[in-house]
Amino acid sequence: MTRPPRILALWSAPRSRSTAFLRMMVKRGDHTVLHEPFSHLLDFGHATIGEGEARSEEELIAAIRRQATKNPVFFKDTTDFRYEGLLADTEFLREATHTFIVRHPAPVIASHYALNPDVGRDDIGFGRLAEIYDAVHAATGTEPVVISSEDLVADPANTVRTYCDVVGLRFVPAALSWEAGLLPQWQRTSRWHQQTSRTTGFADVGTNYPDTVDNHPLLSDFLQYHLPYFHKLFERRLTPRTGKSVHERTQGSGEMTTEVTDQPDSAKSDCPMCESPISCQDTVLLNEIVECGECRSELEVVSLEPLLLALAPDVEEDWGE
Repeated sequence: MTRPPRILALWSAPRSRSTAFLRMMVKRGDHTVLHEPFSHLLDFGHATIGEGEARSEEELIAAIRRQATKNPVFFKDTTDFRYEGLLADTEFLREATHTFIVRHPAPVIASHYALNPDVGRDDIGFGRLAEIYDAVHAATGTEPVVISSEDLVADPANTVRTYCDVVGLRFVPAALSWEAGLLPQWQRTSRWHQQTSRTTGFADVGTNYPDTVDNHPLLSDFLQYHLPYFHKLFERRLTPRTGKSVHERTQGSGEMTTEVTDQPDSAKSDCPMCESPISCQDTVLLNEIVECGECRSELEVVSLEPLLLALAPDVEEDWGE
């Protein structure tokens, strides 16, 4: 498994279920969790980190670094604003593990407009999200991790498991559900989190908005502008390692929906060498040798119920002596 990052960031356009992801990280209990520190800084003029306050992006990044010396830090933030200090700090772009979550712009735009009818085109956020993605890619030389909000709702366990495997976190199934309610750190922006506060896990609330990209010319223009940025990131998303297949369908507005269909029954376990998830068909036999797709270790099936794997013993050649 990849070494766990000291600073883990999740970037998203507003209304993309990143707050639900934050709820999961709070439930894990192994990180200091910061809710939208960059957007709070630009919106309110300051952001609280630990016992102190930051009043510039430079101070904020320094405060996050200090906090990470005490405990691993997870923060999620949205691209309501353009963060010039972040984009200019190549060291921080390299130092932190920056990840991204995307949701199709059609429901994002309708949801954002319902809460803020004065929203501007750029504030929808996909263009700025792609800009941060490109900056991280340029600084690190590797493509950042992207997950899909639709995948997260359709198959939360395998989407989160895959995310954790790639970024170096331990997968905690119990964190996929939580108690409903508003978190204290949402106090100043609580009206934006009413839907998430009523959830107890990753779910599609299915809200019907009166103004959508299908019936509002301005919102339709927003969609056409942001779709290319969305597709750029969506095409780079992680594919959940799953026993299910997530099929995409496109509606008239260009909005993507997902259908999950069962694949052949399989049992799951983790590789004892690299901790990657491994699926075996139900027809697997006791003492059968299987190979880990990640580290290529040969593993022996030592139990069927539950499925348990162990490093296969070396087989000595028998020369008949």
